Amino acid sequence: MLLLGCSPTLYSQTIKRDSVVLGFNYQQEVFYSLRNGVSQVSNQSDWDLSHTTVSRDNCLRLNHAKGWELRQYPHGTVADWGKMDTSNWKQWPLFYNSTEDALLGAFNQTKNKANVWDFSWGVYNPNSHEVVGDSLFLLVFQGQPRYKFWPVVQKINGDLVIRYQAFDGSPALTDTLLQKASPYRYHKYWGAEKGQLNIEPEKWSWDLRFFQYFQPLWDSTNQQTIAYPVVGVQSAPHIRVMPIEGKTWQWAQDSFWAYSGPTQFSLSPIGYDWKFYDGQSSSYKMVPNRSYWIESDSQSALIRFVAFEGRSTGKIAFELMLASQILGVESHSITLPLKGFPNPCSDVFHLPISGHLPLKIRLMNLETGQWVHEQLVEKENLTSPYFKANFAHVPSGRYLLFCQQNEQIYSQLLYKN
Repeated sequence: MLLLGCSPTLYSQTIKRDSVVLGFNYQQEVFYSLRNGVSQVSNQSDWDLSHTTVSRDNCLRLNHAKGWELRQYPHGTVADWGKMDTSNWKQWPLFYNSTEDALLGAFNQTKNKANVWDFSWGVYNPNSHEVVGDSLFLLVFQGQPRYKFWPVVQKINGDLVIRYQAFDGSPALTDTLLQKASPYRYHKYWGAEKGQLNIEPEKWSWDLRFFQYFQPLWDSTNQQTIAYPVVGVQSAPHIRVMPIEGKTWQWAQDSFWAYSGPTQFSLSPIGYDWKFYDGQSSSYKMVPNRSYWIESDSQSALIRFVAFEGRSTGKIAFELMLASQILGVESHSITLPLKGFPNPCSDVFHLPISGHLPLKIRLMNLETGQWVHEQLVEKENLTSPYFKANFAHVPSGRYLLFCQQNEQIYSQLLYKN
């Protein structure tokens, strides 16, 4: 956890009660900042697909909640664009977005894991640094085929060129999702009728996304997994979450600093199942004794859900406590006065901490949430303005380095070779 063993100073009035509203039949999606509240509200029906702005990820996701399904053409290559036989399209493979992995959209579900250059819908060309589309698809809307679809190429600058043709035989159209049109965002969005859109706000202005999406669930009647529409919460790519099960909300406030457990980089640790429908009262109830620890490089919080009004309003109410309130300090994480180096590092990492002693340093693995290094630095350990921290025993990966002086905590993202 990010609390570093501080003795918490708790005040009940620091609990923030807030809510988001998705509207009738969940027509809107809400992007939410732990620190600042609602960041942006967007119409979920505006967009049809999204494409990552991180060029090496190449994730393509479809808006299933709007009514879209994705079928992949199984009978040939992109050379068949002008002669696709769609007579048996209902038998083609059906794909949905992953609700756990942020990099696996519906278009990425057939990645060849043995080929690091394969992204399912296309293959990376190491010479041109482009991802060249090698697959054809059918976009099905509310059970009826709507468009033939071809992701043609992702250019070196991140632009995505797509080609689509209405199922009625209208002329094919080409469009480009421009990287520069969605600055500082995780995804660029596109609607067949609206073109490119900015559905989500800038990266640093949101942490959680409240909306309707499709979740694979087990259908016991038909003995198969089926994607169902659910209303829930997905995490931004920079967020780590740990569910706290079987502990009261008061316990979470009073004792969480002594609790240990791994956080997860995933879309789904919060998800949709913090609520359930109670047929006797004809209303939604909250799962008792469940809360969530949410952390990023700049902010952390405890959250629990207290009410859900269903499709009549789409209102979701919750209680939130920021980590700075749990600790009783103004901010739990402040950038180091001077960045340590080198970053990435191999074995020795130099920390410019002269004048900030004694100092406790801890290193947390961002993939597992586990502490891998802890050390107290005093004047006796320092022979220059830089302290040489030896991380030779630490495996390669991404880490968060914390340095604590009294009640002040500094942090820095660290990459280990």
